[in-house]
Amino acid sequence: MIFTLRPRADEHARPDGLFRDWQAAAWFAQVEWPADFEPVYDWKMQTSVAIRVKIVDEVTERFVATRAAPLVVELGAGLSTRASRLGLSRMQWLAVDLPVTIAFRQQFALEEVSSQQIAGSVLETAWLDQLPPAQGEEVLFIAEGLLSFFEREQVAALIERLRTRFPGATFTGDVMGEANRANAGRRLEAIGAPAHWFVSDEQELADLELSLVNVWPLIAQYPHRWGELAQWAADPVLRNSSLIFEARL
Repeated sequence: MIFTLRPRADEHARPDGLFRDWQAAAWFAQVEWPADFEPVYDWKMQTSVAIRVKIVDEVTERFVATRAAPLVVELGAGLSTRASRLGLSRMQWLAVDLPVTIAFRQQFALEEVSSQQIAGSVLETAWLDQLPPAQGEEVLFIAEGLLSFFEREQVAALIERLRTRFPGATFTGDVMGEANRANAGRRLEAIGAPAHWFVSDEQELADLELSLVNVWPLIAQYPHRWGELAQWAADPVLRNSSLIFEARL
């Protein structure tokens, strides 16, 4: 939670930031940054998270703008500040995460928009029973920085459960590619958050019967922020080091 909170606070502090996030800055000021995080946090990690946040924000804004009664569900919400950052008051917003995470989250001020905290593992089914009734087309599930920490079979089961309950819903999130296994995998392992699922390309998402609408290779977005690394976007393997997607269930 803290490892992905800092990049948003740092982005907020940039004069050329992709977004403003007052709440992330305020929350980060209240937490202790673990010393063992420092060796694995750098500008590439910060840039990766900031760009991912920006793109998922844009997906969310488009979704809410085109729905009569939008329901947004953040899976593995952690210390996400998206609800307050976007300030989309006409949507209903739910944050789902483990009980210990929700308890930690509730130490901070809640978002100003209508929101609800649901304690439970997204790999189980009980939390689904706490969602309000809604047509699938009105529901957006956000799985940002989450799916790579599960096994592929767990992701497939989650997607099937969501599809069964809310057919036609929108599903957005990100996955890490095989090209990132050595680098990002090592960094995550070092902070006690090992990743398990790495994809070769977006076809592995389609194989889960996701109807892909958009796929954004992370390294190809905002090239001015990547400097010389932006050239990786032309490499068919490095292009897939991290993929952000929007799909229909």
